[in-house]
Amino acid sequence: VKQKIENYLLEAEKVWTADNGENMLLIDCIWKAIDE
Repeated sequence: VKQKIENYLLEAEKVWTADNGENMLLIDCIWKAIDE
């Protein structure tokens, strides 16, 4: 499951970064949640 989430985030990160740099903050929060 975690691998699927990571793969999804990698794809989402590309889209969000291209669309709006502010969304990187959201990704950072998600990564922190996964690490915990």
